Amino acid sequence: MKKIFYRRLEADNNRKKLLQDEFKKFLYSGNYLPGKMLRKFEQSIAKKVGKKYCIGVSSGTTAIYLSLIALGIKKNDEIICPAISWIATANAIKMTGATPIFADVERNRNISIESVKKLITSRTKAILTVHFTGLLSPINELKKLAKSKNIFLVEDTAQAFGTFQKKKMAGSFSDISTFSFNPMKVLQGYGEAGAVLTNSKNISTKLKKLRDLGLQTNNREICDFISLNYKMDELHAYFLLINLKYYKDDIKKRKKLIKSYQKHLNGIVKNCEYNLKVSNGYDYQILVNNRDKLMRYLQKKGIETRLKHPLLMSEQPIYKKQKKLRRLPNAEYIARHSISLPLHNYLKDQNISFISKCIKNFYKHEKKR
Repeated sequence: MKKIFYRRLEADNNRKKLLQDEFKKFLYSGNYLPGKMLRKFEQSIAKKVGKKYCIGVSSGTTAIYLSLIALGIKKNDEIICPAISWIATANAIKMTGATPIFADVERNRNISIESVKKLITSRTKAILTVHFTGLLSPINELKKLAKSKNIFLVEDTAQAFGTFQKKKMAGSFSDISTFSFNPMKVLQGYGEAGAVLTNSKNISTKLKKLRDLGLQTNNREICDFISLNYKMDELHAYFLLINLKYYKDDIKKRKKLIKSYQKHLNGIVKNCEYNLKVSNGYDYQILVNNRDKLMRYLQKKGIETRLKHPLLMSEQPIYKKQKKLRRLPNAEYIARHSISLPLHNYLKDQNISFISKCIKNFYKHEKKR
């Protein structure tokens, strides 16, 4: 039985050849520290997203942390974020000394406006929204709310590169936005890399110092404040510029696969909705009954699935005792019923049919019990 993997990250043969050529250029250039290619990558990303400045950094987590520092977030401040995200979102907030305040989500897994409104206090300095699974969060409503409360709006766009709403890309709506380019992402790198985007020249200058030990950009022998090395490697820029040419095609493939899933699973599972109009197809999650038992059944059939995430950030031991925690009914429900299905460029229509058939058979047998 041939296994159907949840993800396959290896480049196809055509792209491998291009990547190998770029690696040779990198080797023969003799320029291995961040330089010309990183600047070219930053300019390309800024133009694609629709922001004036892009600062390449060492990871998506670093991007969130540095963006908050650049905004002046500090100890005793509060940052509202959704309860559902990878733990990096909350940890980056905590590393600044601020407190993550966890909001509930809607059934599409993105932050709930009504929940956010109830959590804003005099200590709230920013709303950090996550475009989870690549689906655009209620960004226009959040923007209005943040402006009315005179607080920052930050986009964690790690999963949503290439998501559009009316010709505006995710990451272009907020005061500052962060991206991840690790191998799992739609704009795929081959290691850890990230970026922060802003329209503010002052914030851009501060971010360049923050990623480089607090050193002045014009004289790296002078340190203006204490920071560490968070620079993005030059090699990543070479590879990402190649994949930047393919990301639209990759998104089309993902959306086609999701559309096929929806066709097969509609009426079979509790929920298989995913708004393809405002998403990039990063991850396809469905809501199901008997989730863990279904996962075991699919595993026996050679189908690999994932849970994203079985623990809410608010349920993690390090945050569970935090004050101001409250019931998050939608987030809790999703955490118990959600499952991520295989989604990658190597999947075929027959794979989707087989996976869907297995899910259908599982529930058919469950009804008979």
